[in-house]
Amino acid sequence: MFKRRCAYAWYFIFGLCAGSYQVTAAEPLSIGLGDVDYGPFYYSRNDRTTGISIEIVEQVLASIEQPYVIKRRAWTRLLSELEAGQVDLVTVIYENQERLPKFQYVHPAYLLDMISLLCASPCPINYQGKLESVAPHYIGVVRNYSYGQVIDGNYSFQRQEIENEKLLFKLMQLGKLELALAAKSRHRWFSRSYGPSKQIEALADVEPIPVYFAFSPLVDKALVDKFTAALEPYLHSDSYQSLLKKYQMQSFSITHSPTQEQNGN
Repeated sequence: MFKRRCAYAWYFIFGLCAGSYQVTAAEPLSIGLGDVDYGPFYYSRNDRTTGISIEIVEQVLASIEQPYVIKRRAWTRLLSELEAGQVDLVTVIYENQERLPKFQYVHPAYLLDMISLLCASPCPINYQGKLESVAPHYIGVVRNYSYGQVIDGNYSFQRQEIENEKLLFKLMQLGKLELALAAKSRHRWFSRSYGPSKQIEALADVEPIPVYFAFSPLVDKALVDKFTAALEPYLHSDSYQSLLKKYQMQSFSITHSPTQEQNGN
C-alpha cells in the first residue's frame, strides 16, 4: 500500500515530541511497467527507462514533488499487483467493464489512440466495416490485452491469441498470421524500430481508444486527486505538444495546443 500508516504514525509521534510535525520526504510511488518494452509509451535506452508515458508522468510527479520508483513485471502479474496495492500506478491502460471497478483511473485520458485492423500483405481480405465481416478468418490478439470496451465485448469474430505483440508482428511478417488487431501507435513504432514493413498493412481503423493512467485502489485518493489536478493543465500546455512532436504523435493529442485554442480551432 502506498501510504503505510504505521510509518506515518511514527513520524507524527516523533513530530509531537520535537514540538512540530513535518514529513521531510514523501514515500516513493511505485510505477509498474510491463517486462517487455512497449514503445513509444515506455522502453529501455542506454540503461534508462523512457517513453512518452514516462516523460509525462515524470513532469506531473515533479510538479507535485512526488518521488517514484519503477518496477517491471509481466503484464498479467502487473495488473494483479496493481489491484493488490503492491504497485501504485500503471502508465498505459484502457478502460473496460472488468477493469473499471478495480482501479482508480485518472481522467482525462492523456492520449487518444486508435485500434487498427492489420493485414499481412498482399491482403486478400474484403473488410466491410465490421470485424465479423472477415469471418471465417481468425484475428490475432495478444493474450490478456484489452482493446477497449467495444472490441473486448465483441464476440462476433474469432480470436487467435499470441503471447506478446512483438511475436504477433513477427508472425505477420512471416506470413503465418493473416489478420491482427493493434494500436496504431504500436504499429507505427514497430515500423520505425524495425524498418518499414511491406508485409504488414493497416487495413482499417476500427475503434478510437483513450489511453489512461490508473492507480491502485489502495492509493490514497488525495494523492490521486493531486496527480489529476496537475495532469489537467499539463495536457493544455506547450510542453505536452512539444512532447507529442518529439514522438511524432501529434495526431494522438487529447487536446488542442494552446495556440489552437486561442485561435478557436
